Amino acid sequence: MHTIFPKITARFRYYKREIGSFWWTILFCLISFFIFEQARFLQNHTLDALTERQNMLYEKLCHKTQLLEKKRLEIAYKDDPEWIAFLLKSTLGVIGENETKVIFTHD
Repeated sequence: MHTIFPKITARFRYYKREIGSFWWTILFCLISFFIFEQARFLQNHTLDALTERQNMLYEKLCHKTQLLEKKRLEIAYKDDPEWIAFLLKSTLGVIGENETKVIFTHD
C-alpha cells in the first residue's frame, strides 16, 4: 500500500504508539485537574460562607458592645438622681412636675 503522505503517516503512527502507551498518564492528569477544580470551587464557596458569617458576627459583637457600654453607664450612675430622671424621661416618657408633655400625631 502506497500512501500520498508517507511522512505524515509515519509520524501519526509514532504519536499513536507513544500516546497509546501513556494514555493512563493523560487520564490521570485530567482526573487530577477535575478534582483540583472541584476542591477549589468548594473552597471558594466555603470561604464566602465563612466571610459572610464573620461579618454577621462582627455586627453582633459591635451591637452587644454598645449595649454593654450602655448598661455599664446605667450601673455607674444608678445613684445619681439626674441620671435616673433622664432614664425615666427617655425610656418611659415621664415628665417633671412643672413640664408639659406634647404629643404629635401624624394624620
